[in-house]
Amino acid sequence: MNNEYTTAQVAKACRVGKMFLLRLVWSAKLPEVRTVHLGGMKVRLWSSQDLVRAAELVKELKEKKKNRRST
Repeated sequence: MNNEYTTAQVAKACRVGKMFLLRLVWSAKLPEVRTVHLGGMKVRLWSSQDLVRAAELVKELKEKKKNRRST
């Protein structure tokens, strides 16, 4: 089953803010996810694979930051 998640749900799962995830998308560090227009709003729908990809990138970025601090 292929679930879909909102940006807020993915951010909560990755323990980061929504804007942080959006910046990763805007900077092309994460591929653009599917968007739909609901009631005049643009909503990004993240697949399970997108969620895993985002979590791995966030983990990698946190490790990089942690290593930078320790030197």
